[in-house]
Amino acid sequence: MVTTIHQSKGKEFQVVFVVDAAKDKLPLRARTKKFYVPEDLAKGLVRTADEKTLHILDEKRLLYVAMTRAKSHLYITYAQDYENRKKEAKPSPFLEEIDFKNNPRIEVVSYKSNTDVQLSTGEHLEQLKAEHQAIAVTSINQMNLNTAVRKIIDLAKIKHFEEFGNLDTFDPVKLFEIEPEESHIDAQLYKKSIPLIKKDNFRLSPSKIQTYENCPLQFKFQYVLRVPTPSKTYFGMGTAIHSVAENLTNMQKDGKESTEELAFGILEKQWDTSSYRNQRTKESQDKVKSKDMVKTYMEWEKNNPNTPVDVEAKFRIKINDVTISGMIDRVEQTPEGEYEVVDFKTGYAYKNKNTIKEDVQMNIYALGTEKLYGKLPKKTSLFYIKDNKFVPHFIEKEALDEFTKTLGEKIDNIFDEKFDAAPEFRKCSRCDYASICDAKEEVS
Repeated sequence: MVTTIHQSKGKEFQVVFVVDAAKDKLPLRARTKKFYVPEDLAKGLVRTADEKTLHILDEKRLLYVAMTRAKSHLYITYAQDYENRKKEAKPSPFLEEIDFKNNPRIEVVSYKSNTDVQLSTGEHLEQLKAEHQAIAVTSINQMNLNTAVRKIIDLAKIKHFEEFGNLDTFDPVKLFEIEPEESHIDAQLYKKSIPLIKKDNFRLSPSKIQTYENCPLQFKFQYVLRVPTPSKTYFGMGTAIHSVAENLTNMQKDGKESTEELAFGILEKQWDTSSYRNQRTKESQDKVKSKDMVKTYMEWEKNNPNTPVDVEAKFRIKINDVTISGMIDRVEQTPEGEYEVVDFKTGYAYKNKNTIKEDVQMNIYALGTEKLYGKLPKKTSLFYIKDNKFVPHFIEKEALDEFTKTLGEKIDNIFDEKFDAAPEFRKCSRCDYASICDAKEEVS
């Protein structure tokens, strides 16, 4: 275990190594402070010694802490040669104070470094690589670009030598045969605005588009600026339930029978404790709820007349030259040969047969199913497992075409960077970005 002296406080080890016990390293050189608290403001605490003396005493106390961490053996080491030092290093004055060379309780052992060690070819190349990388980085930082380019060429030579064992075919000109790529540097130099997102490198998903529909500014915070948010315990629970559904569906496809014990085993294996941190009571409660949901799912699967076709079915579609990718929880086929989509939800049911018609995910899943299997599904449904509630959405071609047209307009708005807030008290009160959103004040 490698640790600092400060971090080692309160701990003990059988063997302790204290390194760099050399002059100017332990103690470090005292630095003059730029500011002192005036004595009349120091709450009665008056310095009894000069700053240098106080620094030495602090360093000595640190060494004492380090030494007293050892229960069995203590090794204090220092090197005679340190990088960038012309003179041989001297031992720490703290060691001189205890006359370490003549102290009968201390065994002094000297080791002479072997500078004639022959490196293997691989080690030699790694050493060369590290040296040239360091010079290249320093040169870039100092804007010595000619030197940086030379070192980059040297690094390319090292890489070529690693691959071929010689430099016979190395051509530095090829290193700079670079296809021109669009860069923002011209716009930055002329202080022009730079697009936050571009169609060729920003993919959308049903959940992203749903977020944009709820609030464009939330979409910007979450997916464009990528402002981090705290982890949610219900995400971990939802992932575990989905894993159970996926595994049981695959078993059903393979003609294997599933048991409650097996399902609970999958749940336990997929359970993510890290999202709960110290919320052990809530974790226990959620595990009970999850087992109830597993039972509900298994009962539904038992009575479901349809045949599973695929789980976690990945799809990609293009709308207005923008790729939308997603994953369908379950695709199944009716006895009549029609496709149906089921999306599992572990939260509370908040969609109904009327509001689901406009649901972004359900309609995009219909388009994804058509892309995968060549025909539209009969329906896409939400299965709220916790409430054991099934909300179906029957697909109509004309309505789906109208949705696709509206979806294209939303996508255009996204890439036109129309990220105005859509404040509404219920949504804002649950938004992860409420603390940094000025628009929230409008619905306080």
